[in-house]
Amino acid sequence: MSSANASPRTSSADMAAPQSMQVFSERNACSAVEVVGDVRQTVTAEFRRDWRKLAAEAGTPNAFAEPFFVEAALQRLVRPGKVKLVAFADDHGLIGLLPLTVSAPIPGIGRVANRFMHIHDFDGTPLVRRGSEALFRTKLGAWLKHEGIAFLRLRDVEETSPVIDGLLNEEDQTLQAAVVARLVRASLHLGSGGLEAMQSGKKRRGMQRRKRRLQELGELSFVDLSAQPPSAWADDFLTLEASGWKGEMGTAIACRPQERAFFEKMVEAGSASGNLIVHALELDGRRISMTLYLRAGDGAWGFKKAYASDLARCSPGFVLEAESAAALQAQGELAFVDTCSIDAATLVPGLWPQERAMADIVVAVGSARKWLKSAVWLEETYRARRRDLRSLYVRLKRLPAQARRDRPAATHN
Repeated sequence: MSSANASPRTSSADMAAPQSMQVFSERNACSAVEVVGDVRQTVTAEFRRDWRKLAAEAGTPNAFAEPFFVEAALQRLVRPGKVKLVAFADDHGLIGLLPLTVSAPIPGIGRVANRFMHIHDFDGTPLVRRGSEALFRTKLGAWLKHEGIAFLRLRDVEETSPVIDGLLNEEDQTLQAAVVARLVRASLHLGSGGLEAMQSGKKRRGMQRRKRRLQELGELSFVDLSAQPPSAWADDFLTLEASGWKGEMGTAIACRPQERAFFEKMVEAGSASGNLIVHALELDGRRISMTLYLRAGDGAWGFKKAYASDLARCSPGFVLEAESAAALQAQGELAFVDTCSIDAATLVPGLWPQERAMADIVVAVGSARKWLKSAVWLEETYRARRRDLRSLYVRLKRLPAQARRDRPAATHN
């Protein structure tokens, strides 16, 4: 345990922290465990158990904040020491945890912290123990202020979750938050009735036609691979994903060594901890569509899906999506499924009638609260410019290669 940042009076939570952790305390109001360096060495088995306990007690479950997912990303996608894994504790254990990146000091402003996320992370809601949201805000504010952090940016958080609602609406002497952007994701409340009752007769008949087209090609079967080790299905999934447009664009997981290493590490750990749901559609024993959900608490998140591109006209992905949703409903173990999708065109029409409200927020700390409106404006302006550039990039990417080659070169007079 580092004593450089610890106050002379430490709580029992401080004393219980692993020796590899740095402990911060300010007027006994904040006890934080900050993991630095290579997480493969600094995250102990004891801390990982406490982390899993926190996940089980969280007011808002989040599979993307659990050890199996975060550790895989820290070990495979970023260099050691770039991300600070900050956890707050009281006498009963961990009350909150979030991975952060922190900028260098900005003259006249201070430092800016971001909830660490990557291309495969779809939910940034912090893990906070149920009923401890106010204590978490107090400890978070004390730590951010101590570190000289002026602003904290949180992306893709559930706006109505207790922790985010508290940041946005509760009075606080240190923190003040505002929403930068809102979006809704298609979801399904599994306790809201049978799936067939949610879809119109026309949509159900359309799905049956898709299924019959596949059955005409051979024996069609739905398979639950959740209890199987990743060695039985992971390579098939990566091959399926790379066989389609993602492979052509070079964005499939298998096309990028770092992302493949992350995926393999994540599914290995997630399978061992029971955090994966894996479904497949097989045609004469060949896997023609697969979907992978991440599971936490009473919820599941749609992580990745893939299908055989040579059968795209038969919509094997849509057929599996409907079969998978029906299987989750029948099991009766989950309360909701978040598709993690805002594009209705990629989902089975009418299958996901509910919505999950997500937001990106900015949290101002201490004296920086007076600059919160300016910070929100700058963030909105930056996002608008980035959207324009991304749209231009996508249009250029889609230009036929021949058209780009045939375009006459510019001349200068």
